[in-house]
Amino acid sequence: MKTNIRIYVDGVFDLTHYGHFALFKKIKQIYPTSILLVGVSSDEDCTRNKTKTILTHDERIKSLSYCKYIDNIINDIPWIVDEEFVKKNSIDYICHDPLPYLHKDTDDIYKIWKNKGMFIGLNRTEGISTSDIINRIKKQHQM
Repeated sequence: MKTNIRIYVDGVFDLTHYGHFALFKKIKQIYPTSILLVGVSSDEDCTRNKTKTILTHDERIKSLSYCKYIDNIINDIPWIVDEEFVKKNSIDYICHDPLPYLHKDTDDIYKIWKNKGMFIGLNRTEGISTSDIINRIKKQHQM
């Protein structure tokens, strides 16, 4: 594997938590000379494809900007990574949870990259998720 590989991770990164930071750290531990690119989904894409975010796009980017493991934050990303985006950003590998990511009539939006050998699958950190945090807030504040 070449040095300084460019690894791309995308996500919503709403209410960024230790699970997100653990992923970034793990990538840098496994690939210490890598360049970690983190793509942050737009507010519009999140609302259209998943859910409305708590933090704005700018707030989510600002939160991530303090993470020492991230080399570059990309704020204009497609919901589904395509060839044009990969070429434009010189991405060598795409990293995400290895479980299939369903979207509309696609059984796994990362399947193309898995088939091309350009996918790094790293499991999510157990016991933490943004959804769990939001549900905990709702329960504790009886919303």
